[in-house]
Amino acid sequence: MSRLLKLFIVSAVLPLILTPTAMTQTQAEPSTASFGVHVGYSLPLGDWNKHRFATNVDQFGGNIGFGGDLEIRLSDRWGLAITGGYAKLDVSNWENFARAGGDDVTASASVCHIGLLFKPYLKASRPDIIKLELGAGLVLANGEETFGRFSYEYDFLKSTVVGILLGIEYDRFLSENIAVAARISSMIVPSGVEYADGEDQSLIIMPLTIGMRFHF
Repeated sequence: MSRLLKLFIVSAVLPLILTPTAMTQTQAEPSTASFGVHVGYSLPLGDWNKHRFATNVDQFGGNIGFGGDLEIRLSDRWGLAITGGYAKLDVSNWENFARAGGDDVTASASVCHIGLLFKPYLKASRPDIIKLELGAGLVLANGEETFGRFSYEYDFLKSTVVGILLGIEYDRFLSENIAVAARISSMIVPSGVEYADGEDQSLIIMPLTIGMRFHF
C-alpha cells in the first residue's frame, strides 16, 4: 500500500472517529423535546387478516404507513411521548380472488392509532440513541366492501378499541439537532376482531419505519 493511499485512508476515517466524540462532549445535556416523523411498511401478523371463509386468502395485507410523535424528555434516561399513525391495508388479494370467481368486489380497509408512550433509554449518549417504547392507545380500524350494487361495512373490525403499543427506536445523529430514526413497533389489540358467531381474534400490526427526529 502506497504512502499516499495510507494518508488518504487516515484522513477519511479520522473525522468519522472524532466527530461523534466531539458531538458527545458538546451535548452533555439532553434536549428537552423532540418531534419525529416516519414512514414505512405496516405488516399484519397472526391470522386475523385471513378471510373468514376463503381461509387461504389474505383479506388484509401489509401496506405503506406513516406516523409521528412528540416526545418530552423527563430525564436523561426517560421520555414521554404522544404518538399517532395511519396505515391503509392492502385488499388486492381478496379482490383478485373474488373476481377470479366471477364476483365484482371492491374493498378498502385502514387502521390508525393515537396513544401515549413511555420511552426508557437503553443508550442515552450521542451520537447513537436506543430507546424502548411502552404504552397504550386508541386503535381505530375500519373497512368496507362493495359487491355489485350492495355495500356493507366490515363490522367484525371493532371501530375503536384500546390497544397495547410496543417498540424500539434507534436514532443516529447527523447534526446537533437532527437524527435519522429507525423503528420497529407493534400494535396489539386483544379481541380487536369479533365475528357474529362470537369468535374473536387479536389484531396485530407491526410497522417497520424509518424517518427523521428533530430536537429542540
